[in-house]
Amino acid sequence: MKRCLVIVSLAILIFMGVSQNPAFSQCLQDKTTTAQAFVNNFYRWFATTNGYTEFAKQRSCFTPEFAALLEKEQKGDSSDCESFLDYDPFAQTNGFSPQETKAKVVGDEMVAGKTQVSVELSYPDGKEIHRIKLELVKNPYWQISDLLEPVGKGTESRRLSEVLKSMSQEIDKCLKKKPSQGPAKPAK
Repeated sequence: MKRCLVIVSLAILIFMGVSQNPAFSQCLQDKTTTAQAFVNNFYRWFATTNGYTEFAKQRSCFTPEFAALLEKEQKGDSSDCESFLDYDPFAQTNGFSPQETKAKVVGDEMVAGKTQVSVELSYPDGKEIHRIKLELVKNPYWQISDLLEPVGKGTESRRLSEVLKSMSQEIDKCLKKKPSQGPAKPAK
């Protein structure tokens, strides 16, 4: 009986700690949350960050495959390798912070069995509005599986996952090179 009470008390303390941590709870949703509500919650959390580089704090918002691609890009970026993505894909800018980027959900549609939520991103200068699509899967909760971003001024778009996959070999080469270089040898 005493052991059971200790286990229940411990479970309550863990739950209270997790549920009061705003970074943890932002992406959690119940099974009835709509795709648009999930994206709104995601961008509410995103506005409190320093950009997509903090995605690991909300890893549960991303599918494991997409999270792994983002993580690999960040490893390449955080080593002494050159920057691979020179902009924040979720804000579509490198000139404004997430706090300055306003996100507005403008619709969703089903495409090839996945939900795509359209988001308009605007900035303080008022000059540009970018429209991206977050591709979501529900399993049983919503997760971001990809980001479709505009290419040029037309209606064409590209998948961020494909961009990250194409950079993958360069990132691997760079990461392998860095540790093997070691300290410089003294001149004779």
